[in-house]
Amino acid sequence: MIPDTVLYFFAWLGQHSWAYWTVAWSSFGLLLLSAALPLKPRPDSRPRTIVFLSLLALAVAAFRWPALFHGDLWNMDECQMIAGAITFAHNPLPWLSVDPTSTGPLDDYALLLPRLLGLPCTFFTARLVGLLLIWTTLSAGYLTLRTRASQRAARLGVLPMTVFFCCTTHWDFIHYTSEHLPFCLLALATMLLFTARGREGFSAVRLFLCGLCLGAVPFAKLQGSPLALWTALFACILILAAKLPVKLRIRPILLLCAGGVAPALLLLAILLANGLFGDFYQCYIINNIAYSQGSLPLSAYVHFITHGGEPGFMLFLLPCLGYALVSALLLPLLSTRNRALCLYALGTVVVACYVIMAPGRPHGHYFLFLIPPLGLAAGAAFCGHWEKLLQERSWPRSLPHWTMLLLFPLLCLAPQVYSRMVTPHPYLLSAAQHRELTSSPVSRFVLQHAQPGDAMAMWGWMPLYYVETGLRQGTREAHSERQLSAGPQQAYYLQRYYTDIVREKPAFFLDAVGLGNFGYAERDKYGHENFPPLKTIIRNNYRLVADILGVRIFIRNDRISN
Repeated sequence: MIPDTVLYFFAWLGQHSWAYWTVAWSSFGLLLLSAALPLKPRPDSRPRTIVFLSLLALAVAAFRWPALFHGDLWNMDECQMIAGAITFAHNPLPWLSVDPTSTGPLDDYALLLPRLLGLPCTFFTARLVGLLLIWTTLSAGYLTLRTRASQRAARLGVLPMTVFFCCTTHWDFIHYTSEHLPFCLLALATMLLFTARGREGFSAVRLFLCGLCLGAVPFAKLQGSPLALWTALFACILILAAKLPVKLRIRPILLLCAGGVAPALLLLAILLANGLFGDFYQCYIINNIAYSQGSLPLSAYVHFITHGGEPGFMLFLLPCLGYALVSALLLPLLSTRNRALCLYALGTVVVACYVIMAPGRPHGHYFLFLIPPLGLAAGAAFCGHWEKLLQERSWPRSLPHWTMLLLFPLLCLAPQVYSRMVTPHPYLLSAAQHRELTSSPVSRFVLQHAQPGDAMAMWGWMPLYYVETGLRQGTREAHSERQLSAGPQQAYYLQRYYTDIVREKPAFFLDAVGLGNFGYAERDKYGHENFPPLKTIIRNNYRLVADILGVRIFIRNDRISN
């Protein structure tokens, strides 16, 4: 999949840490110079913008590439989404071929992008898609700041968020997560909203596309819906507050709403046409409500920030949050146009905090919802004081602006950069071995007996084997956590699992309940034989051929006879 010359080059960089750091910090230096150096006014700024956005991509890639090759660093949610993408490539109907559980189908669809280039769905391509979404988010952040400030100020303003995504090595932040697509859609919607205002009114196309991005957020991750609702509400307020005739304010709001409902109407039509609305309602709405019934004290979130994450995360979060809070006190000093962006960003930070805590579950990747709005809040405040300083010449009145400009690099940049410089990179060794993925003995055994087009059913919680084998799901879910968890929906999920496995007749059935497996190790309690209908299906149609690493591998009877 990856040319050997490319692998050897990355392997060489991984073996020589000085080379890795030289390339990484050189790319960051180029980005910093591009942001800080004065720019002469030009009629067409697009070439400069393209160069700066390209340097953004280079910097992020130069720091983050080792994680692309780290085959041993995986997350069950990441495995589940890759498995969903593999299955969607065979049948794209959501909630028929794939039930993405608490995430939305759009997260899985995004992983199909590399297939346009002929690349398979793997950890490498999934993390590549994640980097693409991060770069898109950073680019949208820059273009949003550009609407309220000069190129130079906007470039400097987007650096704290850029440095975080460059420098983070926390395992919960570097794999492909269900937050990547939602925060990218929200960043695009924000950019479209703040670039929609023209001299004669609001751009109809931009507002419709803004609504389209916001309307897609719930189907990427339902948890992100409050952020989409807040952005839509602020957009309506911004439009209504514009000094325009009533007609020129109502029409943009209608277009925004039309874009917002379009994804839901399209999905509803698909579900109704295929008789899947009941599955959607049970599995996505009711299941997400049940999933959000957890409860964690505030101290659990504070502990993750101070101890559970890496130092770089705390050194981004706390200084940028402090800078944003101080800027909130100084909002009256800013111009009206800069004040609007700051208010929106600060409001988004508040809503993001609610989104993180609402499910009551201790998942660190939820904090990714906070990174773009907090970076935007700090950047918007910086740009606001920068622009005001250009207008305010008197020393006493310019003192607050000078203070905020000086605090920006000291608080929002320097701590992150210092932390990255003194902390060893944990993933360079894997890059040196250029291992995209080390297949387990379980997957190697399955692949020895697999044929093109085969499906595999999983009992337990090890969707890793779908990624390693590249086989599609034989049931709608990549794991059976819903079937094994006691609750009001357990009977529904069990019955659907029985129906799926009879309908699909997967070539392989893996019972991943056993010692060493994720989630479930007690076979006498959770093994498939404890569920009589499933026990009968497997006994009549499959034969046990191996028990490897706590995983019992069954092959369909006709495949054994052949």
